Amino acid sequence: MRRTADLSTIIGAGSPGISYRQGMVVAFNTATGENTIEVGGTEMHDLPAVVGAPITVGKPVGILVIGSQFLILGRVALGGVPLPG
Repeated sequence: MRRTADLSTIIGAGSPGISYRQGMVVAFNTATGENTIEVGGTEMHDLPAVVGAPITVGKPVGILVIGSQFLILGRVALGGVPLPG
């Protein structure tokens, strides 16, 4: 299996209109959910997010794209790497 920092390159291309991307957290307010996520060199603001592992500035997140809608799936981490609290 090929190891890569960007997991979107190993997840299937998906059905037409549905895809997976990986973004980098630029800003995330845990109290309000306001966020800035860089996806493919473009900063996106206030994307909805699935609640899960802590979303931390400077860490990668999985992005589900359905048509023109983006959804933060949560933190992306390699197996065996502990997640903070």
